Amino acid sequence: FISLADDGTAAYWNPAGLAQITKPQVTLNYASLFESLAEHRFFNAAFPINEKTVLGVSVMQLDVDDIPGINSNIGSRGSVGVPLPGSPLKDRETAYVITVARMNRYQPVPLPGSGYVPIEMPYAVNVKLVRQTFGNDRSTGIGVDAGYMLKVGLVDAVGSSPAGHVALGVTGKDIIGTRIYWKNRPNETIKPSFRMGFSYTQPLKPLNSTFVIAQQNSIYNGDSFRLGVEYWYRNAIALRIGESEELTAGAGIIVWRTMLDYAFLNQGNGGSHHVSVSLNF
Repeated sequence: FISLADDGTAAYWNPAGLAQITKPQVTLNYASLFESLAEHRFFNAAFPINEKTVLGVSVMQLDVDDIPGINSNIGSRGSVGVPLPGSPLKDRETAYVITVARMNRYQPVPLPGSGYVPIEMPYAVNVKLVRQTFGNDRSTGIGVDAGYMLKVGLVDAVGSSPAGHVALGVTGKDIIGTRIYWKNRPNETIKPSFRMGFSYTQPLKPLNSTFVIAQQNSIYNGDSFRLGVEYWYRNAIALRIGESEELTAGAGIIVWRTMLDYAFLNQGNGGSHHVSVSLNF
């Protein structure tokens, strides 16, 4: 989704995608991860300031409950962790994010003959406050993410109305290293990670449909290669399937100004379910 993100979830995938939002939008996402071992919640509100600038406000939260406390007996050779008595621990990680996204649209680049290439180059920056609570301990940190996209239309370039467009996306998380300051234990640093994605969108006018193929891969300190395809019918119903070590699948539907989405990840240690809703005002 790094080269495709065009709704509130772009604040996570690639903040540059927020620049494509033209009306105020609210996005909510809930995920039950690893057979309900963890819960992930996401909220974004995006507000176009003018034709080129979009401001986004996001909250991302991950909860893991029922973590047994462990006495590791550090310093004892051959020691084995022993569960501590008392209530299980809870881990809550929260990020509060402000996004500023800008859209650059260039006049079509002329080609020999009568063809030309329209180009869009959105970019954005996230500034985030990261907080974590683990048992009775707490931490705080401030980080920066960045994103960039390049979208090139092919309709006039190839002289064929059915032609689609290609897109490139690059995103960096914690690009200057996010220092996490703990209250009762050693501080730590979240290292930068960078990912790149490509996509091609092909209109299928005889079927009143659109076909999309996309991939992403890590550039540095990121996750592995991912590939996915998406099929839209009448710009209202979407079917999706992908591969990221395990099979992923999903569907979406647009009703009036609301888009509903569902996704399932068949992970080896338990499936994960994602549900989201986006409302345009």
